[in-house]
Amino acid sequence: MISCSFTACLWLLCSTYGFVASYIPPFATKKYAVQRSSFCSHGYFATTSDEEENTLLSGSDGIIDDDLSLAGFQRAKQKIEQQQIEENSPEIDGYYLRDVIVAKWGKSFDVDFNRVDAFGFRELYLNILPFHLGGRQFRHDTELDYLCHLQAVVEILQKHNQLDYVLEQIDGTSKIPRKGGASITAVPLRLKLSREQVQQIIGY
Repeated sequence: MISCSFTACLWLLCSTYGFVASYIPPFATKKYAVQRSSFCSHGYFATTSDEEENTLLSGSDGIIDDDLSLAGFQRAKQKIEQQQIEENSPEIDGYYLRDVIVAKWGKSFDVDFNRVDAFGFRELYLNILPFHLGGRQFRHDTELDYLCHLQAVVEILQKHNQLDYVLEQIDGTSKIPRKGGASITAVPLRLKLSREQVQQIIGY
């Protein structure tokens, strides 16, 4: 009788300790804390594996992240969307600029920088010239020379943050490069540059 009572008391003591260690802070373990969080979110106690627990407690990079707020989620979402935009954006190089020119005017027209000084101001334009690949007055010996020139122009525009502005002007203009006799009509694309930037590009 005494032995049975002692066994029952021992069992009751162990059960009580297990309950305290599992559910009552600060005795509760991290895993049960995660389970309580799952219950608050889903309305039931979820059983979590070690891998699931680490996922719940960690950010997208596997680093413990205490910022599990809506703002943190939105920042991560914006980062992913920006990465997708960059991955889907075409690489802009000499070939791309050539394709833009052909799509707009039907021919691979030459381009060149032109400085204009007027009323005390110095401005730089990128002119679409009326000389095209395959024409008699085309200054580039080969298509490769022409593409290398366009590549250099693209790199200059990218360096001074003018490429998007140039592409917008090409898309929006209704002007056409023309050549007739002694008359030459280029399509000027204005660049937003300081005097120092103009000097860096053309050297004077």
